Amino acid sequence: MKVFIPSLDKPPTTGKGFFYNRLAKALKNIGVDVSEIEDDTCNIAVNNVRVRLGKAKLQVVRIDGVYHYTGRNYKNLNKTIFKGYHQKSDGIIYQSNFSKNMADKYLGKFKGRTAIINNGAD
Repeated sequence: MKVFIPSLDKPPTTGKGFFYNRLAKALKNIGVDVSEIEDDTCNIAVNNVRVRLGKAKLQVVRIDGVYHYTGRNYKNLNKTIFKGYHQKSDGIIYQSNFSKNMADKYLGKFKGRTAIINNGAD
């Protein structure tokens, strides 16, 4: 199996960077080939918040937050996230239980496979 993971920071400087580096390390430890380049040999692509449809067979998106401030047009701001979440994703990784609850409330429940992987978890 080959998994595309974008933006592997060396060393990581953001929560997203720490998450991706830990995910890559954990996958490599179980024998998964991790790539920083998405091509048609990738089985899975991990995207951050928005799905950039690439060449991988399955698209997974990591959700760390959604727009929810009612003083702004959060529904309009969430349109791109919503489309990737419901129409382009084969699976979702939530950053936390809070992220899952917010996505469920503001984007609707995702019908496919999901997982919660906190930034600090291997």
